[in-house]
Amino acid sequence: DKSIQLHYIDSLDNDLKTFLNSHPNIALRGMDIGGGTPTALHEDVFCQLMDLYSYSVEYVTTSEDFEPSIEVTFQTLNHNKLSNIIGHGIKRISLGVQSTSAKTLLSYGREGASMQQMSGWMDDIHAAGITKINLDLMYGLKNQSPDSLRADLKKILELSPEQVTLYKFRPNMVNADSTCSKQELYESYCLMYEGLSEMGYVARFGQNTFSR
Repeated sequence: DKSIQLHYIDSLDNDLKTFLNSHPNIALRGMDIGGGTPTALHEDVFCQLMDLYSYSVEYVTTSEDFEPSIEVTFQTLNHNKLSNIIGHGIKRISLGVQSTSAKTLLSYGREGASMQQMSGWMDDIHAAGITKINLDLMYGLKNQSPDSLRADLKKILELSPEQVTLYKFRPNMVNADSTCSKQELYESYCLMYEGLSEMGYVARFGQNTFSR
């Protein structure tokens, strides 16, 4: 509902300006827009969010290596929103994949993108001027197996993003239990760590973001 989205942006605007007025000497090395999917917003509301981002950046000091980033999904991104992102100087996009297995995603009521869709969008994003694409993957999901994780890695190799971020599934619903033991989660991370390392991605063991 657009009216609810507008109410959210108004509240965010108020909270952010109150915070900035109370902390006038902030210096930033980065800013991540997300922790949800900003591109799921209505077109007009998304424009307001981007304007609020620009206001925030103008209000603070940024380092020479300042890197703003925004979370999007293949299903909610369009070329107007991509142009808006570029126009506001954002150079890193993080795309939520979570799993390349349709069966796994269906367990959570999600629909994945095809390899053709993902590859096409990544080409368009790079062509538009984005210099760093990150793909998010999760482990510890229902219906995952070592074979399905290897299939994820194979598709990552084909897509070749600049970064890959691994997230352990953390249920946040009441009475929702983890689907994996700690040992299984550890083994899944090790499998992904080794696979990404073999592909040339670098991270210290235990970190979740891998870079080429």
